[in-house]
Amino acid sequence: MYTFLFEIDSKFYAYNTLSNALIEIAEDTYKILLVNKNRHTPLQEKDLGCDELYQTLKENHMITENDRDEFLLYKSIILAGRSINILNLTIAPTMDCNYSCSYCFENCKRNIYMTEKVISSIIKFIEQYENIKILGIKQIESLYRKMILIPDKNYSFSIISNGFLISPDIIKLFKEMKLQHIQITLDGLKETHNKIKFTKNENDTFSRTIKNIDLLASSAPEIRISIRVNMNKENSSEFITLYSFILQRYKSNPLIEFILLFITSTSSKSSSSCSLLFNRQEKSEFIQQLYYDRGIVTNLCGYPDSSFYRMFYSK
Repeated sequence: MYTFLFEIDSKFYAYNTLSNALIEIAEDTYKILLVNKNRHTPLQEKDLGCDELYQTLKENHMITENDRDEFLLYKSIILAGRSINILNLTIAPTMDCNYSCSYCFENCKRNIYMTEKVISSIIKFIEQYENIKILGIKQIESLYRKMILIPDKNYSFSIISNGFLISPDIIKLFKEMKLQHIQITLDGLKETHNKIKFTKNENDTFSRTIKNIDLLASSAPEIRISIRVNMNKENSSEFITLYSFILQRYKSNPLIEFILLFITSTSSKSSSSCSLLFNRQEKSEFIQQLYYDRGIVTNLCGYPDSSFYRMFYSK
């Protein structure tokens, strides 16, 4: 149910969405698995003629005793990410933004900010839970000041930012909050990034963002930083160069990681921009090429969806 079989350039692969395992297999194995999948018949060790291959496929959940086993595994993965004792909140304190990225949900941005009344309502909502993990950005200080007044609560803070407005004062607040993690976005190399992200008074936002990452890393080395690259077909040719730049610049800091985000369409309507987006097969081909040509391994993040991948060299 959760295993997909496909062929690319006369090579055959099996991919399982539960284990995130991708295995290259022989053509005869591919045909055997395909027949069993279409017929919904159980696969036996003798069918493959190789005990080691059978065990490998079984360990990666590509073959199971029955569909119920797969469903129960899927259910356990979902439930493992939940807890009755932990509340995860993603808070958008504003629908405004200093950028106008075409792919963002804020492209129809409005100059609306969270009011103190809304903040007070959030605090009342939080009070019923024993442990809190909350994600937010900007105006978080007002929320934070009120949250710490609630007795017997444990908090963990993480934010997503374009990195443009990070300053010594903001870093001071981060340290006071004991911020654990921040995700900062880039949209390619300097020229490409600056075409997408710019303000009325700043054209080179790429350099300012990198400068602010440097400032944050040196001023608050305890904070884990994820540098997320938003990628479509227009800037994909720059990926290796950008990845190498980030790797070399921050290779001495184990708390700085590189995340790749494939920009995909969430609309059923076709448009000229859709031709720049990756579909599922194109994402798979790009990931395989990274590994075979560059030795770069991708690891599915799991949050917030399956378009996010962590990157690291395998050799």
